[in-house]
Amino acid sequence: MECEELEGVRTALKALEGETTPESGIFEELEALHRLFASIVSWSQEVRWLILINDGTLAPTTGKTFTSGADLISSLDDST
Repeated sequence: MECEELEGVRTALKALEGETTPESGIFEELEALHRLFASIVSWSQEVRWLILINDGTLAPTTGKTFTSGADLISSLDDST
């Protein structure tokens, strides 16, 4: 989402390109920020895989079913 917003800023600045000077380095800084965002997303995904967080994957189950919340709680108490 941040990258999309950043692209909007870049597009708006390109429309004003005549008013900004190339030596201001704004486009280089925007590109560096874009690379930073992409790196954060990449590392976040790597961490998710390393700790085995996988969207859409069900957590392991014991196969037990409970008829009430009290049964569930008592089951948790029994396992300690």
